[in-house]
Order: sequence, then structure tokens, then C-alpha cells
Amino acid sequence: MNGPLVSAVIPAYNAGPLIEDAVRSALAQTYPHLEVIVVDDGSTDDTCARVAAFESRVTLIRQANAGCAAARNTGIRRSRGTYVASLDADDVWFPEKIASVVQAFEQDDQAGAVYHWWSFVGIDGKAGPQIYAPVHNGDVVEPLLMGNFLSPSAVTIRRTCLDQVGLCDPSVSWGEDYDLFLRMALAGHRFQCVPKTLARIRLSDRSMTSNPARQGRGQRAVLDRAFDSDALPARLRMPQVRASAYQTLLVNTAMSCLWRGHLEDARAFLLEGVSIRPEALERPGFYVGLALRTLPAGYQTWQELTNRMDAVVPRLTGLLHALFATPGLPPEVEARRRIAWSAVWMAFGLIHAAKRRWSRATAYFGRSLVDDPLTIPMALGRGLRGNWRSVRAALGI
Repeated sequence: MNGPLVSAVIPAYNAGPLIEDAVRSALAQTYPHLEVIVVDDGSTDDTCARVAAFESRVTLIRQANAGCAAARNTGIRRSRGTYVASLDADDVWFPEKIASVVQAFEQDDQAGAVYHWWSFVGIDGKAGPQIYAPVHNGDVVEPLLMGNFLSPSAVTIRRTCLDQVGLCDPSVSWGEDYDLFLRMALAGHRFQCVPKTLARIRLSDRSMTSNPARQGRGQRAVLDRAFDSDALPARLRMPQVRASAYQTLLVNTAMSCLWRGHLEDARAFLLEGVSIRPEALERPGFYVGLALRTLPAGYQTWQELTNRMDAVVPRLTGLLHALFATPGLPPEVEARRRIAWSAVWMAFGLIHAAKRRWSRATAYFGRSLVDDPLTIPMALGRGLRGNWRSVRAALGI
């Protein structure tokens, strides 16, 4: 089989327990024209020894600890491939990953990057039921502003694209991959999706998701840079676009903090998020989304949500109690206290209704009516206008 060379770049820091699985998954690719480069970023464990055991099949580069961005850049500079595929040291690729990606590049010679779907696996090695399956093709500036839907281990980049926009910025903490993807998109490079699950992303206390507050602040700095960019299209400079992007980031960060048990961080991020557009507090669909995000990554599915409601309800209501107990609450948030509680009860009722738990659904709908009699009619009105279609379809009601 002939084809362009692809470079697999694996930055590693104290990845000894997992690095062999990552390297084996790269070496097991069905696509033959592949070089595998591991950059040891100053590890103090046995990472180097484990990689060295692969001998000539892997290029091992050692450097003083400088961070993931610098390690990734080192590997890219030493690579020779037409395409550069990143693989984090605790993730694994499926055997057909590179072949599928190269085929997508060959079918679209204007694509600067190709990505694919992935599943999640815990530190115990058990796979969660969730498949992360975004489908954004072509110009992805707006979807990226609304959240980083990409994982480094799922993205392969055309080298000429990197030649134009540059490599990862080591000065960007907790979001250098997000920054790179946004710079690529803002420079006009197209992204293409291969709608297949081709990687497993491992979730662990060593990953960035273990510190969601710092990750959220890092991604906010990336958003600041993107919205200040001269390359940002005029249609995305509208105040409502900016508000939506920042609220989405802040609320998602709040829920990540909540899942980690960091209630004070969760309250602070949620308050900042809803203060941008307080009307979100009035919408039951907002709380359906929050309920999903009280679950760990890898388990944020409707099936898991309906099965775990006994844990979801106290977790989410505890967050709302903390939010409304904040001293000096902004008046526009305080004014929505009753309707917010009415909306959350309606959301719980809808989730139970999806499982045909009619007694529980009816009880929550009753609480919604007591707190604010207008919430249910207003939600039904939005439904008649089509605004609830996606939520109803997802819930199966």
C-alpha cells in the first residue's frame, strides 16, 4: 500500500504505567507508512525504559521538563510526515485510525485537519457507555467558540497547516490544544470529521480534567485571544455570540467542578455564567443539560441520566441552593429565584417522564406549578415554536 508518511507524536511525562499501551496502539495501525515519536518530557519514573524496549520501531527523544505543549512541539519538529497525528500517553488508537484519517485527507485536499469520534475509559480500564461524536465540517470557528469539541488524540493535522499557523503555544496553560485548533480555524483551514470511533480517551487524576477550575480559566484565556483576533469574522463579533460562548464555558466548568466535589468553585463559575444571560435560569432545558453534566465524562448519556436520578437530584439542587445563598446576588439573578426552582422541577419531571415514571414526573410537575404556575405553560409555548424539539427528541418524549 502506497501513501504519504504520517507522524505519530506522543508527549509523555511520568507515563510509565500507560505509555506501552499508547505506543502499541500506534504500532498496530493497519496503515504502514507511519513513524512513531515519543518525547519524554523529563520523566522521573520508568517511562524512558518502557519506550526504549520498543527499540528501532520508536524514536525516543528526551528533554528537560517543559510541559506538554513544548514536548509536542519537539516531536513535531523532529517528525517528517505529511500529516502529524498527536496521541496522548494515556490514550489509545484503534488499528484503522490512521488509514481512515489519510483516506479523509485524500478525499478533501483542502482539509487542514481531520478528526474522529472517541470513547472514554476510566483509570481502571473499564470503558464508559458514552461515545463523543461531534460532527462539524469545514469552517468550525463558531462551533469551537462554543466549546472545544476536539481531543488532541483524535486530531491529525496537515503539516502545511502547521507551517502557516505555527505549533502549540507553550505560554498557554491548560488549553494549548484549544488555542491551536482555534488559530487553525481562524486562519481559514477546514476541519473534516470521520464519523467513526477510532480512539479511547483515558480519564484519570493525572489528566487536565482533574483540575477543572484551572482548565476553565485556561480556556477562558484562549477565548479572550480568539475574540480579540483580527481574523474573527464580523458575524461572530456580535455581543450575543460572545455571551453564548462565555456562558457555555463557565457553566460547563461549573459542572466539571461539581462532579469533582469542588462546590465553591462550581457555585462561583455557575454564578458568573448565568449572570451573563440570566434568562437561562428560566428554561427547563438549561437544567436538563446541567443534570447530564453532573455525571462523569464517559457516562453523560440519557440512559445513564435516567438511571442515576437519585444521585443527580441532590447534587444539582445542592448547587442551586449554594447559588441562591450567595451574598450580594446580582438583582437580575435574584429576581429569577422562584422561576428557576420551578424550571428545575419541571426538568426533573421531564427526565422521569422519559422513563415513564409517571408518579415521580407528576410530583415534580406539581412542585413546578407551586413555585411558578407560568413555567409549564411558557415551556409548552416554546415547544409549539419548535424550541424544545431537540430536548424532547433526546429524551424520547
